[in-house]
Amino acid sequence: MTTNLENDILSQLFAAIENDSDKLVALAIANHRELKDVRDDEGNSILARAVVAGSVKSAKLLFERYPDLCTAENNAGELPLNQAIKYTPLGYYQTEEARSLKNRRSKIAFMLIDGPLECLSHSNHEKEISEPIFSSIYEHVPAIAAKLVERLPSLLDATDEKGRTPLKLCEESTLLKEMIPFVEKTHAAKVLRQQTVKGFSKQDLERL
Repeated sequence: MTTNLENDILSQLFAAIENDSDKLVALAIANHRELKDVRDDEGNSILARAVVAGSVKSAKLLFERYPDLCTAENNAGELPLNQAIKYTPLGYYQTEEARSLKNRRSKIAFMLIDGPLECLSHSNHEKEISEPIFSSIYEHVPAIAAKLVERLPSLLDATDEKGRTPLKLCEESTLLKEMIPFVEKTHAAKVLRQQTVKGFSKQDLERL
């Protein structure tokens, strides 16, 4: 842990986050302002801990108090938004608990997307970690992909470790082809903003 705080204080805070007891979380950070700088052994901030736990109320509280934590990457280079989009692979969609966690993390993801634009893209591109836009495609969450590009159209030009753009990634994978209409529609809107309507076919315009 990257802090000198007593272990019991940290344990109480982490328990409050896990249980989504936002009032206890608020009390803890009010009494110990240095908790903002706490990182666990994996480099996760207290906001990231709330994201991983799917603790919606606690995540909202911490995001409002410390919006800059949305840009804090953990040891693996993941942003909190990546962690909100990356749903638990074990029992994925197979148990009520997994479905509940997915839904709670989705709520947090949309909240983070509406935050500072810095939350939406990595600052350290040397680490081999997917941008949130690629995570949303891999996880088959078109609503999040569309919302990301709506807020930051330049994400359409992002490339993964193989040099693929979001649209190219969708085109190359049979499993991801269902994502093409969502990514392509936003791409068409971007092109239309940059060029005149002249020259577009009726089909192009209808796709917008």
